[in-house]
Amino acid sequence: PLLSPYRILIDFGIIIISALIVSIPFLYSIIGHYHLKILNWAPSIWLYYALDWSNFWAVIRDTLSHYLLITVICMGMIGLILQQSKYMERTLLLFWFVSSIGFITYSYLAQILPRNKVPIPSIVPGYHFLFYLKALESILFGYGMVTISRFIVALIRYLTLFVNRSFFIRIQLKPWYEKTVLCSLILVAFVKVYPSYLSREDFTTFRILAQQMSQKQDMKAFNWIREHTQPTDVFLAPDDLALFLVGTSGRKVVVVDGFFSNPYVDWLSRVFDRNLMFGYLKSGDFEGFCMLALKYHVMYMITYNDQSQYINESTSSFLRKEFSSDKTSIYGVLGCPKNP
Repeated sequence: PLLSPYRILIDFGIIIISALIVSIPFLYSIIGHYHLKILNWAPSIWLYYALDWSNFWAVIRDTLSHYLLITVICMGMIGLILQQSKYMERTLLLFWFVSSIGFITYSYLAQILPRNKVPIPSIVPGYHFLFYLKALESILFGYGMVTISRFIVALIRYLTLFVNRSFFIRIQLKPWYEKTVLCSLILVAFVKVYPSYLSREDFTTFRILAQQMSQKQDMKAFNWIREHTQPTDVFLAPDDLALFLVGTSGRKVVVVDGFFSNPYVDWLSRVFDRNLMFGYLKSGDFEGFCMLALKYHVMYMITYNDQSQYINESTSSFLRKEFSSDKTSIYGVLGCPKNP
């Protein structure tokens, strides 16, 4: 049955209020503290290659080449449409589809319109909504399998009605036939598709790169940071150590790569100050380094051992080596006022 407009508004209001209550800690930060002022646009303008406008037709061709997948999804849509009792499900999935397509279209417009002097702000990277479409695809695929299995069972029943009436009656009395057909279809789809997963980049190229990156990380330094520092301690670190070592250990850094940085923090000024602090260390400028170290509450400095130009006799008075391995060294900032 159709819902009244008032009931729809009430249900929608309940969803919105619940979402606002759950997101209060997040909203307090971005509204109360940052006032929704975006200073770093890098995270929101990052572009997934599949959603690059120049790859649009290639992605469409690749999608349309999966005939079996499209057929099953279409069967799922047809099954939903034909069942009048599935009004709520159809409405929800339709809204899901339209919303996802709308945001993906918006991401394309954000790429195209600036060329015509009509810039529009980017919300979040469009690949988020591509994932929503993939989830919807999985739902429709599952329902398509159910629809096809029901169609096969109905066809068998229809044919046996003319061939063997007693067998037709047995099929009617045993609904598990439909489940058997469904499980068989799922097994066939699994056998057909699974080998292609083994050759996906996720399990080949990207996996190898991840393993290589993991082997490069200094786990001794990671463990030392976890055991000897506090979550509130701030590290002065180069980009890769800040992201892959200090960041993964749950500690703070002066600045991290722009694509992983807080959109409400001035990333450029932090990069400038981080580089300036390393420059002060190299030149032995105690006052300049401490001025910025106090600004960011820097407690430690981590660097690769081959970057020894940052450590010299003039810095030994306010930096003390706390940890060293064959890859990295960690220094405590001791000499600056107000730093322990």
